[in-house]
Amino acid sequence: MAIMTTGAYEDLYNLVDMTLEEMDFSIPAEMVRAGLFNEESKPNHTGKYARFEEFSTEEYAHKKAEGEAAHKFRSVIGYAIDAELQRAAENVEYTYEADNYDKYSTADFVITAALESLTNTFDLDMQLRLSYMTATSYVDAQGNTVSTVVGDGLALLSTAHTLLASSATYRNILAGNPKFSRGALEAMVKMWNENTVNHFGQKLGRKANVIWSTDEPTTCNAIRELLFSTSSVLTGVNSGVTNVYKNNMEHVQLSRVNVDANGIPDSTKDYYWGIVYKGRKGWQAKYAINEPARMMKLAPSNHYDVNTDTYIWPVRMGYFITILSGQFFAGSKGNGDA
Repeated sequence: MAIMTTGAYEDLYNLVDMTLEEMDFSIPAEMVRAGLFNEESKPNHTGKYARFEEFSTEEYAHKKAEGEAAHKFRSVIGYAIDAELQRAAENVEYTYEADNYDKYSTADFVITAALESLTNTFDLDMQLRLSYMTATSYVDAQGNTVSTVVGDGLALLSTAHTLLASSATYRNILAGNPKFSRGALEAMVKMWNENTVNHFGQKLGRKANVIWSTDEPTTCNAIRELLFSTSSVLTGVNSGVTNVYKNNMEHVQLSRVNVDANGIPDSTKDYYWGIVYKGRKGWQAKYAINEPARMMKLAPSNHYDVNTDTYIWPVRMGYFITILSGQFFAGSKGNGDA
């Protein structure tokens, strides 16, 4: 709990409120900015759990002979998950005796930082789904077990994801878990091409539009060289040969994937990387903001400790996070595991 020792309640509230308005305070989350997760609307007063669903349709139409009835187009509701509401909360405190200290700028900084800590937690929760992409759960900083299974009950990365309208399976973890390289990327794209299917088992022609990685510098630089070099980066190739990967994909660097559940750096995850097709028809990773990060406006009498003459400033945020499918997402741990 942060302890603040500064100014009068009403003056300070108005100052901070005005500052946040000028800042146009919004979610500074890497994963949200990257667009890898899709936002959905889940309003208040609908319960502690919210249902998220995916949908799948046939890829091809049926031909119709003269006089025959038209075929009924097939669609299915894919996997569904009931996600549990997560609520983050911090209290910023300051004392009445500090009225004359006039440290409004310090209070402004701490309250803004407290609000950002809520959205940092939200972002961490999304990125931990990639940190534990081969696991079915992890234990968070508060000791709670968080499920990371997708709709078919398997980890995000698997060699045998299942489909609802077909007995076929698909894989999205690259064999051998190599570090990023042009050769590894081409092997992953080949796996993608052979395993990107709908729930009827039909191949889909959607190509990955993002390479994601941690912030490990050699990996990031190798990806950027491949995506932004004008000439081919292959050794021994004439400099006049075009780089066929130039501007072929977007690179998304995620700084909270190579951490543990407490946000502590974890070097065993430094070389995690993969590819994604992002968008509404792409990877079905979803979130909903039930309660935007905010400073609760209460009357002083409602949050004033008469024993210590301390004001309590509550900041709160509520959200849902889930991943419905491993489809349109592929990855490698980059550690050479078989």
